[in-house]
Amino acid sequence: MTRNDPHSLAQLLMGIDEVECVTPDLNGVPRGKVMTTAGFLEGRRLQLARGVLLQCIMGGYPPARFYGSDDGDLAL
Repeated sequence: MTRNDPHSLAQLLMGIDEVECVTPDLNGVPRGKVMTTAGFLEGRRLQLARGVLLQCIMGGYPPARFYGSDDGDLAL
């Protein structure tokens, strides 16, 4: 199996319904997204707003001077 062969990747993922990408936020709380295996094989990207990873346990955000005011998406 070669790394870039889509057919061997499809065989590897056979029987798997979803692909999940999880990363911890600033507090260690797992955040993530799920996509179908078909979407993964098609090369779709999962995106997550950067602010989600900076949100504190009580729902607030740290001052923007620590991370900037841009809340762009992260590609997972």
